[in-house]
Amino acid sequence: MKLFFFSLLCVFCFVACQESSSYQSSTPTSVEPSPTKSIPQDPTPHKDEPQAYVKTTETESDKPEILDNTSDSQTEIELIPTKNENTETQGSTKPTPHVASLKYIKHAKIDPPKFINKTAYKAFDDNITSKLSQIVANNFDSLTTKMGISVAVFAGDKLWSEAKGNAYESVPLRTDQPIGIMSTSKTFISALILKQIEADFYSLNDRLSDLLKGHSLYQRLDQNLFPDSTVEELLLMRGGHGDKDTNSKYLNYVVSKPDWHPSDYLALTTKPGSNPGGYEYSNNSSVLLGLIAQFQSQKQLATLYEEDLFQPLSLQIGFRPATRIPDTMALPHANYSMYGGYGGFGDLTKMRPIGVPDWYKIDYFEQDGRLAWAGAGGFTTPENMAIWGYELYSPKGNALSDHNRNLILKSIIEEDIILGGVTQRYGYHIAERVHPMPDGTTIKTYGHPGGGGGYSSVLMYSPKLDISISVLANSELGHQRGTCDAPYMATGLTCITYEILSLLNSGL
Repeated sequence: MKLFFFSLLCVFCFVACQESSSYQSSTPTSVEPSPTKSIPQDPTPHKDEPQAYVKTTETESDKPEILDNTSDSQTEIELIPTKNENTETQGSTKPTPHVASLKYIKHAKIDPPKFINKTAYKAFDDNITSKLSQIVANNFDSLTTKMGISVAVFAGDKLWSEAKGNAYESVPLRTDQPIGIMSTSKTFISALILKQIEADFYSLNDRLSDLLKGHSLYQRLDQNLFPDSTVEELLLMRGGHGDKDTNSKYLNYVVSKPDWHPSDYLALTTKPGSNPGGYEYSNNSSVLLGLIAQFQSQKQLATLYEEDLFQPLSLQIGFRPATRIPDTMALPHANYSMYGGYGGFGDLTKMRPIGVPDWYKIDYFEQDGRLAWAGAGGFTTPENMAIWGYELYSPKGNALSDHNRNLILKSIIEEDIILGGVTQRYGYHIAERVHPMPDGTTIKTYGHPGGGGGYSSVLMYSPKLDISISVLANSELGHQRGTCDAPYMATGLTCITYEILSLLNSGL
């Protein structure tokens, strides 16, 4: 029985956003980063084994205090005086000066949006749409291991989208079906943080020790593992933070506990970052920003996103694990052997990890969502993401004020880093890439990649062309080399973005 528990824990080390560990390298590699080799498991015991399957190898008394969220779940604490006379905090409205206490925000489920195709925009010229379709077909058809792909291009008043392949077995993928966007979700947290700063919640120079002062769950963490970073350092991934330890003996407990809170993700951290003061890609940075946004506003992060970012732009975007998964969700696919399972390529929600009983069922989206949250929890359609990228980065966009948009674009540090296996530069959760074009010119893009857990995503906005491109897949095409003639190492996703940029740059 002890051997069974050990095997269970070994396969229970799934990384919700695999690019977080793969993309920390400081030198280019010749291949795309590979995913880790394990997956979370459903804690529900078999009726004949009422407790053993859930508890892992430690006893109930061995559970770390930092992971018990029930004892003082609503302890009131002193708060730094705030700046406005209202008695309630609403979204990104200014906080109150006389509020003497805050409570950490409990995790709660919300209903998903209704995902529909956007029909209010003009179409591109037939010549362009024909070439766009050909680009998607040529690149997707040339890939060997795949499921489905969905692509959208947005130019302010024009929108094009197309899907190929399957959403799940024998069911064609549609452009109105949501797909996990993984670390492209990081573009949401940076936008929200800047909106809260603009609303006088706090400043870029405020530190974790002040902004999470009295957050009872955060304060239980070993503070030696979490440098007292400023908000700006967290946005830049330069706060000296490490990431979760996927071999932690508490991983099973974190993804299965009924009173889960996002701070539990941080409890899986076993060491600080390895590059203090320098760039180090870390989901912990995004999670800490999410905790700040929740605690200072007194609203759940998923609710903040919906009210402050998505609803004003009429976007339909879900956020795991808070948003319930709709029936239309395109299911994640990857090679089972890369996730601690038997056999080859398939639907990860149906995978049975090695060493578990035949009756075992995985609650994939809940458990993976707990390891994703602020760093990688988003899911939506490429139309929504292409519009989001335009609204966020274009001078014609409405996601942010001109001041905040300029802050994001000017935050990019002139230092080459490796993200997604290629050279880029990084700012406030924004990646900048330069694409050499066949005509000798270059195109700069802003956005963020994402991948892992059976999904892959890329978002790129070109200031020169004033267009935004989103490519989403329900398999890990970000780890598969593409077949295009891009002048850099391109994946199944970035081959499509490169050829679209080249097409639109050519002026036809």
